[in-house]
Amino acid sequence: SFNDKLSLISEAELDKSNFQLLIANKTRENSYFSKKEIFSNYLPQLNITGAYGMNRSSNSAGFALLNQTQGLNGGISLYVPLFNGTQTRNQWKVATINTLNAEMQYKKMQLLTSIKYDKAKLDFKKAKEVLQLETENIQLAKENLSIATERFRLAESTAIEMRQAESSYSNAMNRLVQAQFNTKSAETELLRLMGKLVE
Repeated sequence: SFNDKLSLISEAELDKSNFQLLIANKTRENSYFSKKEIFSNYLPQLNITGAYGMNRSSNSAGFALLNQTQGLNGGISLYVPLFNGTQTRNQWKVATINTLNAEMQYKKMQLLTSIKYDKAKLDFKKAKEVLQLETENIQLAKENLSIATERFRLAESTAIEMRQAESSYSNAMNRLVQAQFNTKSAETELLRLMGKLVE
């Protein structure tokens, strides 16, 4: 069985629900963050450190019987990158290329998913139409078999005509089952593209 009243989503909603598009979008976002991280190598760095220490020692003999120190230590350091052998510049160029590549991959995935989604909608519609025709056809084949059986019982037809009616009914049943399978397959593909296959 399939859901005849399947609610379809828009292209904008497809971007937010399709699993492959979500992965491509996360890859694109990660490449932007990597580029920002590499850009931070151009910026000065300010490091602040702080510590608290306490030390106590006592001797039973000697010049100092008790020694005790405690206090806070702190420091500030500023690092200004001047030249690192063009390493940062090369990393920046690679990150820029990776960001453009990720953006292009996302747009490509968006286009392919949109095409697949439109095709899946059309396939589902056609599969439902074929299933409707095969359902009507099976009724006609059943009626034809009933008439052929009655004519054969009354000795008004031959065994060949009876066999043809049975074969026609069997073929109609096979086509009906195939149409049901194709409809369910088209529905499954549509649900997969919409990100609603497992709900």
